[in-house]
Amino acid sequence: MRFSDKVTFERDLALINQIKAHNAGQALAVLFNYYLPLVKQNIRFYRICCYDQHDLLQEALVVCYLCALNFDEQQQFPFGAFFKRSLRNRLISLTRYDQAQKREATKQCSYDDIAEMISFHTSTSPDEIVAITHSHDCIAQFIEQLTPTEHFVFTNYILQSITLDEFCQQNKVTKASVYTTSRRCKNKLRYLLESK
Repeated sequence: MRFSDKVTFERDLALINQIKAHNAGQALAVLFNYYLPLVKQNIRFYRICCYDQHDLLQEALVVCYLCALNFDEQQQFPFGAFFKRSLRNRLISLTRYDQAQKREATKQCSYDDIAEMISFHTSTSPDEIVAITHSHDCIAQFIEQLTPTEHFVFTNYILQSITLDEFCQQNKVTKASVYTTSRRCKNKLRYLLESK
C-alpha cells in the first residue's frame, strides 16, 4: 500500500470508527465531503424519474452512511472502492426500479386498451375523446406525434364504433388510404410503447 493510500485509509478509518461508535453526523459529513467528487462523477450518468441531483446526493449520503457501518477494516480494502461499488449498485437498482415502473405503465397502455378506455365514452364527440386521451401521458405523447390525417382517422375511425365502409362513405376516402393511415397510427404507438 502506497503512503498516500495508507494515509487515506487511516483518515477514513478514523471517521468510520467515530460514525460507528457515536453515530456522529459531523464525521459522516466530513467523510462524505471527501468522496463528493466521486459521487458527482457517478450520479451524472443517471437519469431517474422523480430524482433530481439533490435527491441523488441524498441517496449517496445514505449509501455512504451504510457503507461506514458495514466497512470491515480487516479486509484492507479501501473505503473509497467499497463506497463507489455500493453507490453504483444503488443507482443501478433505482434505475431498474424506474424502468420497471415505466414498463408497468406501458403494459397498462397498449393499443387495444385505448379503444377499451374510450369504449365507456362511445357517445362522446371526437374533441371529448381527445381530451380524455390527453389525460394519459402515453396517449398524449402518441397523439402529439400524429399528422393531421392520422389524428383525424384515429379519433373519428379507430376510436369510434363505426365500420370502415361507413367511415369511407361519410368522409369520401378510400379504404386503402384509411387502412394505410391506421397502420401508421398503430406503428407509431407500438414504437412509442416499446421505447418506454
